[in-house]
Amino acid sequence: MFEFLKDILGVPRPVSVIGYEAPEVILRCGSPLDLGVVDVLAEIADVRIRAQIQVVESGLEECRGIWVAPQEALPLLIEVFTPNELRTSPRYPRSLRVRSTELEGYQGSSVDLSLCGMRLLGQGSFELNQTIEVLFELDDNRETEIRARGNICWLAPSADGEHVAIGLRYLDFDGVQQPEDFAHYCKFLDRIGSSEVSY
Repeated sequence: MFEFLKDILGVPRPVSVIGYEAPEVILRCGSPLDLGVVDVLAEIADVRIRAQIQVVESGLEECRGIWVAPQEALPLLIEVFTPNELRTSPRYPRSLRVRSTELEGYQGSSVDLSLCGMRLLGQGSFELNQTIEVLFELDDNRETEIRARGNICWLAPSADGEHVAIGLRYLDFDGVQQPEDFAHYCKFLDRIGSSEVSY
């Protein structure tokens, strides 16, 4: 009923991205979106970001469009909508405190974890392909501290407008360079994987 007011006032519309095949996105929305460039709060696999979509087809529940911005988030869409068989490892939802000198206030939080990286929410100025060092503590019985360097493979402004959502791929955290910590991390993921749904 008040969607037209949101459009007039420029309030981003909440949508869920349910498909991506470059350059087209498929959105689930509560009501039809206007054709043209629309500001949205896009939910992509539990990550909510601010984005712009050029809507080319609008229906009652689903819309189709072209991803306009942020371009830095396109690797996230590719990662999420690549068939499972091509993914290197499943991701498990887990919110842990993450510390880094690159983050404003020196801390952020994970959204999910995998063997090869994490999704992270934090504040600061970041660039694609930037390398950052993170320290995070597993919420296990040992409270294991993990130190890893990672490469930023995608980033986008979060839905709250204050944080940045970051895709971080580990560079030096593996069974060769940190065998004991990595083995414990793998067991940790196995335990949460057996009790939670991966995607």
